[in-house]
Amino acid sequence: KHPVRNYANLSLVTVSSKEVEWAYAEAMELKETPEVVKGVGVSRTDIFYDPAFNAQARASIEEAFPACIGKKIILYAPTFRGRVKSASTPGYFNTFDMRMIQEALGDEYVIVTKVHPYIKAGKKQFIPSALQNTYAYDATSRFTIDELLSVADVCISDYSSLIFEYSLFERPMLFYAYDLDDYNDWRGFYYDYHDLTPGPVCRDMEELVDELVHLDERFDRERVRKFKQKFMGGCDGHATERIEEMVFGENWRKKR
Repeated sequence: KHPVRNYANLSLVTVSSKEVEWAYAEAMELKETPEVVKGVGVSRTDIFYDPAFNAQARASIEEAFPACIGKKIILYAPTFRGRVKSASTPGYFNTFDMRMIQEALGDEYVIVTKVHPYIKAGKKQFIPSALQNTYAYDATSRFTIDELLSVADVCISDYSSLIFEYSLFERPMLFYAYDLDDYNDWRGFYYDYHDLTPGPVCRDMEELVDELVHLDERFDRERVRKFKQKFMGGCDGHATERIEEMVFGENWRKKR
């Protein structure tokens, strides 16, 4: 008996690249039929290659958050640690110091945050009152992660899978992993974390701010490109077309 019935019935699983086929086959208990996992790309990533979508996302965010006009946007999007009982007070509420970033970078940037929808109570305390709606915005309930990724000039995350989609833009990423040891003990990783991350791993705010201050000189775009090619190689804006052909046949468009 297959451990997950729905997975046992699958005949096609489309993933972001050939590199990750094995990981999905393992996670979905498809070891007996790994051939159903195909690294042909993920449909939802096609939108990032649409200039109209990207332009509209920027316009919408500037309309909602006027301080973003003419500024570079830092997106801070920490992952959900998975402990629902403590979801109202995650550790990053107390460890991510937006005042330090503002003091170091001045008016060149603004900060936009998006936290997991499980994080409900306590969100207001995440952004200091003096910075709310002037230097920092909570976009959690107002914008999708796709919109925010498309407009972000810099992405700060930790262990979230959003870094894979963000790599498609080949922009700087920083990893604020203040609780890396605890997270690794609890959840673990398919790849070594330091080898995987296409950007600096920072264990405290001093390291994070230093990387932000020296971003222009330290940003390694080639490192991000290699990461993108390895993990998102099938996501080139045409994933949906390939999936349609696999499901309906090469000539299905002509028949419609």
